[in-house]
Amino acid sequence: MAVAAPGAFDPGDKLGQAARMSFVRTALARLRPHAARWRALASHPRARSEWLTRLRYGARVHQDISTSYPDRYPRLFAAARDLLADRPAPRILSFGCAAGEEVVTLRSYFPDATLIGAEINPALLRACHKLPPDDARAFIPSSSET
Repeated sequence: MAVAAPGAFDPGDKLGQAARMSFVRTALARLRPHAARWRALASHPRARSEWLTRLRYGARVHQDISTSYPDRYPRLFAAARDLLADRPAPRILSFGCAAGEEVVTLRSYFPDATLIGAEINPALLRACHKLPPDDARAFIPSSSET
């Protein structure tokens, strides 16, 4: 009778086979609740880019959810406009600007400002560069040196 090498799969080892199947069932049960997230990740470009950014930059990503929309913080922006009213052409940095919605909104509150949007996610930065041109606005890649 041949003896299997240690750690090798032995089809006759019913106890080992049962343990492996139990492990697989347990692993699948733990993964099943997350299946919807994985499907969304695989099918949605923005979600996929967020995940890839988190993998690439790890702890350097301070906020990995890029949900944003125009005029997201109207009271905050209005207060900032009022505080900076005596400055003729302020320079404003939007750090983590996502796809540029906040920067575009800031233009309506600060028509004479120089606006800089910094974003670590390359896919979102590409979306920023597709926005209509504005001579007093720029988008740059965010990094530890930015």
